[in-house]
Amino acid sequence: MGLATTLHLQPDRPADPAAAANWLPTPPGPFRPVLRMYQPRPAVFDGTYNLPPITPRHSPT
Repeated sequence: MGLATTLHLQPDRPADPAAAANWLPTPPGPFRPVLRMYQPRPAVFDGTYNLPPITPRHSPT
């Protein structure tokens, strides 16, 4: 079982320092994330690796 990491993909820096440590700035509005893999394992090439889902979460305003 792999480790889970929460990344915050959003245009504005999170106020929480822990969340800001894993913040990736995005443009406002729709965008397309791209995953770059270095030294991927065979499962990536044979199609058995499933990418973890990106789950949208909206902050309360």
